[in-house]
Amino acid sequence: LPAKAGAVATLNVAFRPAMLVKAAETVRLTLPGFTGPYATYVKVRWNDGTARASWSESHARLDLTVPSDVMPNELVTVVVTPSKFQIALPLEGVRTSDPIFKIWTNAMDGPVANTPIVSTAPVGSFMTTPTLVFDVDARPGAQTRISFSCVPQMEIAIGETITLRLPGFTGGSDGPLDGFL
Repeated sequence: LPAKAGAVATLNVAFRPAMLVKAAETVRLTLPGFTGPYATYVKVRWNDGTARASWSESHARLDLTVPSDVMPNELVTVVVTPSKFQIALPLEGVRTSDPIFKIWTNAMDGPVANTPIVSTAPVGSFMTTPTLVFDVDARPGAQTRISFSCVPQMEIAIGETITLRLPGFTGGSDGPLDGFL
């Protein structure tokens, strides 16, 4: 299933430090808008092994304790699953390569201050704006005009679709369908 704004999700993180990062040093991800209960010293997948991680919603940060030395330019992949952390995506979704998300480390061979994460996968959201309005004289079982409106929190490109599911509604698909954004 695709990731959904406001829902608990698996976080996949990959980075390549330019310097040596030693065991027991910290890599911190600052993730504004993400939510979830405080958790500390939880095991997460780090390359082929595990690392300890802590989550603080009040600081919007995930601290990863480096389990073993990471060589310069070594690819590190971290997977944080919902079975370990109940971290939910922001309600407003995630923009492509949003610079609000940061990475930091206290590595002795080259500490890195909060630096924007250069690539983030987008997750769209309509927040609380979707509305469905019927004609004032609408009756069960009778035809009626339906108006749907929303304010997307993401870019919608030409050719992409918005699907509106209306369980329990009946009728043909041959009537007029007007829409615009």
